[in-house]
Parts: sequence; C-alpha cells; structure tokens
Amino acid sequence: DSVSESEHPKWTVDSSGKDVKISFNSSEDKVWTIARKEIEAYRERICKLTKLNFDEIDPVKHILELFMGKSKPLMQLMMSSLEVSYEKAAHFLGTFCIQKAYRVSVAELYDDIDDGRLNTSDLLPRNEYVEMWKKIADSPDGETTGRNKKYFWQKFQDRMNETFNEINVLMMGSLIVSLDDDKKKASIGKGKNMQGLKQHVLSDRRKGIVGHTAVSPATLLTLGVVWEMEGQSAYECYVKLVKEIFGEKPTLDQVTFCSDRGYWILKVLKYLLKHGAHVHGTVRRQDWYGLTYGPPLKEGDPRLNIDKNGPSALYVATTEISDRDVTANGYRNGTGGVALTISSLIHGCQWECVVNDSICVGNKIPLVVHPDRRRGLLYRPFGSNDAFWNKTKHGSDTKTQACQSVSVPLPVDTPGAKAYDRMQMNVFADIHKGAQMFLANKDLAKYGDIEHFRNAASHRMTFRACLIEISKIFLSIANGNGANTESATIVSPQQSQAIPRVSKPAPIRRSTEDVLLPAARTGRSPQKNKLKRLMNPSTADEQVASKRLKSCIGRPWFRVCATTGKSRGAGAEGACIVCNKRTNWYCRGCGNRCCAHRSPPEGPEFYRDISSGGGSNDPSKYITARRTCLMACHPSYLTSGWSVESNEL
Repeated sequence: DSVSESEHPKWTVDSSGKDVKISFNSSEDKVWTIARKEIEAYRERICKLTKLNFDEIDPVKHILELFMGKSKPLMQLMMSSLEVSYEKAAHFLGTFCIQKAYRVSVAELYDDIDDGRLNTSDLLPRNEYVEMWKKIADSPDGETTGRNKKYFWQKFQDRMNETFNEINVLMMGSLIVSLDDDKKKASIGKGKNMQGLKQHVLSDRRKGIVGHTAVSPATLLTLGVVWEMEGQSAYECYVKLVKEIFGEKPTLDQVTFCSDRGYWILKVLKYLLKHGAHVHGTVRRQDWYGLTYGPPLKEGDPRLNIDKNGPSALYVATTEISDRDVTANGYRNGTGGVALTISSLIHGCQWECVVNDSICVGNKIPLVVHPDRRRGLLYRPFGSNDAFWNKTKHGSDTKTQACQSVSVPLPVDTPGAKAYDRMQMNVFADIHKGAQMFLANKDLAKYGDIEHFRNAASHRMTFRACLIEISKIFLSIANGNGANTESATIVSPQQSQAIPRVSKPAPIRRSTEDVLLPAARTGRSPQKNKLKRLMNPSTADEQVASKRLKSCIGRPWFRVCATTGKSRGAGAEGACIVCNKRTNWYCRGCGNRCCAHRSPPEGPEFYRDISSGGGSNDPSKYITARRTCLMACHPSYLTSGWSVESNEL
C-alpha cells in the first residue's frame, strides 16, 4: 500500500495501564449469538421461498431447487450458454457430483472401474461429459463473439452472486463478513489465454488464479465471490465484492468486515469506515500502522517497536481514520510471537480468557472452574482483538477446505474451467450448510456453543453425502422422473455405496463418509465405534473391511513425515481405531491406525505365553506382554492356540 507520509494517521500509544478489562469467552458467545439469529432467519427465508413449514422441508431437495431449479438464473445460464436442454444440464451436474463425491478422474470414473460398484449407465456418457467441459472451457460467450461479451465463468459469477444475495444475505441486526482469498492452481503456459483472469504466483511458487470469497463465519454461508481479473488489484476486488453484496451505494452500519493482514491497507480501511462498517483483523507491518516488531526502527519513525522477547503483554495505540475511532493491538504471546490487529469494534486494553484443551495448548494459566460449564479447566489469555479474530477468521477458509476436500482433475485445464469448478462447488457447499441447519435440532438452545452445533451438523450430513444426494436428484431429472431420488441408481444394490480411488489402496475406514443419507431429525448426533463396526459389520463395505482386518496378522510401522522424517507432520499421526488417541503406529497389512505402545481401554491388561515356561509353574518363567491396541484389533496377531478365557497360549 503506497501511502505518502502526509496521509499517515497520527497514533497515540496508551501506556497508562488503566481501564484494563478481562472477559471470559466473550468472542465465542458473540459469534454464537449472531449465528443463532442467522440460522433462525435462514430457516424462515427458506420456508417462505418454498412455502413449506419447517417439518415439511426436504433440505437438500428444496434448497437445491432454489439454487438450481429449471427456472433459476444459474440453470437458465447453463441451458442458454452451453446450448443444452434442462435434462442434459442436470445429467452433466449429476455426473459432476458423482465424480466429486468419489474423488476420481474421468478415466477412473468410466474406464478403470468395472467391478459393478458404480452403475455408470445412469451417468452422462463419457464423450458428452467431456464435450460439456470443453464448452465451458472454450467459453462460447467469450471474446470470439464480440468485445463486450463475457466469458462463461464471468456470467456464472454474476448469476451466482445474485442467487447468494437472494437466499444467503441475512440482514437482521449485526452481520459479520469474513473475506479471504481462495487460491486455485491452474496450468498456465506461456501465451496461454487467461480468459480475463489475473495470473498469480502462489505460495508454493506454482501459477494459479485467485478468487475473493465473502462468507458469514457464523453460518458459513457464502455471501459473494469475485475472481481477480487482469489489471485489477485486491482493493478493487474488495470494493466490487462489497457492492455485489450490499449495492452500489452500500450502507454498512451494522456490518463488521473481518479479513487477514493481506487485505488491510489504508485505502480499504478508509472505504469501509466511510460507509459506516466496522473493520477487524490482523495487520502486516506497514509504515502507516502505529505498532511494529522486529528490526530496529530508523530515526524519526513514530511507530512503537514491540520487543518479541518477554512475558505475555498487550500494547494499545489509537487513532482516527475517516472520522472513526480505530484501535491497534500488539499481542505478545510470551513465546516469541507477536500478532498485530486493528479494530473499530473493540477498544482499549481488553483481555479475553479463552477455554483451551489442556492436552493441546501449552503456556496455560490455571484458574478456578470456569463459570459457564464449558469443557476444559484452563484458560489462556489473549488480547480481545486477537481472540475475536480467531473466532471469525475460519469462515472463508472452512468453505475453501470443503471445496478442496473433493477436488478432482478436470477433463480440461483452463483458468475459466477452474474458476467455474470452484464456484459450482461453492453453490453445492452452501446447499450442504443449508441442509445441516434443517437437520439440526429445531431448538438451538440445545447446543451450548457454535462448536457443538457444527460438530453435530457434520455427523448428520457430510459434504460428500450431500453431493451424492444432489447427484441422485439431478440424475433422476435427467431420466425424466423429476426430483425423485428413489429412481436414480448410483450403485448396485448388492454392492457398497463407497467406491475407492483406483490409484491408491482402498481406505478401510472413513470417519463420517459412510453416512450417505441424512440421519433422522432426532436432535442427537450419531455415535460410532470404529472397532465395533469392523468386528460386527452391517454393510457390504464393512464386511470387506472386517474380513481384511480379521485375517491380518499385523504389520506395525512407525510412520513419520515423508518430508522431514520426524514423528510429527503430514501423514505421520492418526487416530487409533481402538482408543482414538493420536499415534504414529500404523498397520501396513490392513491400513488401520492402532497403537503398538498403549493399552486399550477395555479387556485384559496382560497376555502370557505359558508354553515358554518349559512346563514350570513359576510365573516368572513365562513370557508376559502388556496388551496393546494393535493386539486388540488383530485377532490373528496371536496364534491359534490362544485361550481367550485364560488369556494364555
């Protein structure tokens, strides 16, 4: 942000130490309060648009109809731009959902899978599926048809934002908007047509494109998406996105924008504050910002330089930007880290004590039992600005992670196709989040906090399960049966509903992916015991996994990070299927995580080999071993002479 020194705001450092405030989990309470209002407002809006009562809503079916029904803008765009019928467009989207849900390439989807697990006869034929992607990639509404025409991805972006504005933007009191960048890798060669998108060098030095996504961190509903185009800056995209959501002349009195340090330049702050919005988020070190840390400052630099070494501390500076009070916080965590934040919402020296898991967080301050019966017995102090940012920053990141969790190689590799792929997944992810709000308990007071609500919602319907349900609806429409999911055959009845990737060994267990249809609206989260389900299988897929586990003699490996060779890192640790604790031990035979050093919670404590005693009755001559999770879940690990009753060989 190139700002002349004359434009720098004048900061006043508060070193008085007066008016210090301490709160307990106030940020979590604030976000959950807003979330409950938004969930209630969303339910009311969906019921109003569908003209149905809460108990009559079929969440996926009815919300999908609002987004991509035959008369809706997104579906009309696909039909007109790609020159296909409604049934053909539905057929394409149904096939697309299947490819995403099972995370397979086009070749794996059509050619490599011939074991009868997937009924490909209901899918769009391969040549037609690839042809549809080529139409999207070639962009029939692009520059070849006239200078003022838009590419297909641009038209889809405009229609999608209109739809989000109609369904998701819920202005009832205060609204928090989390805005972040969504990076998408794309194969961009020299002289390749970027289709209007701006080329970026991403953090891993690969080339790609960037979309700016606004999400409600309370409900995780998308409010708008803008892809950065050639000649545009992040500031221009920010302003465009604000206007897409709130109109050309926005009134933002009740809106708080939360973004990370890459967005908060002085120009963006002035624009938002001038229109009445609140701003909040982390800030990078800049000349105009009142606090900094690191190298010594030049003579005459008015900024306060925070020493990274020292106990936990909170530094405060205040100023006015666009005639609005703004507070800068520098939070030193006591272990060499400093976080800089800016806020027009939280002022003064405010500390917030946040409940933390005693196992996962170090440097904790033990206090008395917490006042509102939350889990955990320890609090950790943060600056209130930093604590509130930690509760709001996950909005767009969570949506991006959901879309990336079902990423697949596309039949075409153009920037426009990649942008469309991510936007279409954003639409489906919003249908998923909307469905979860209806599958949850009608009385939101049953949930203690937003984490409780989200965990329960994830158990009821995963994103992959939602994609499969959407695919059934679309394929049923393609077959001329309307939105009747019973008529769409995705898998053979005798086979499992889960299909593995061909390029990798089939995973034996997935945490929640086996729940392919929404659970009953009971208000309780389904409970699972991985080992119990494997030992007493109920589905065809579990029977295959159970047979493999019971025949496995156990091949324990101690897994480490492939990059660093250390016991922590990517792929090193996982949850044990017996005790659910984090472990590096992994059975290479059956592919399950199981501790080779920890005793399971139930069963005998020791195993004893009485044959090693040479007929002696002296117990000291027997070979005795502590029972581990590895032994507990591998019946064949022990020899056939094992006596379960006496726990002896």
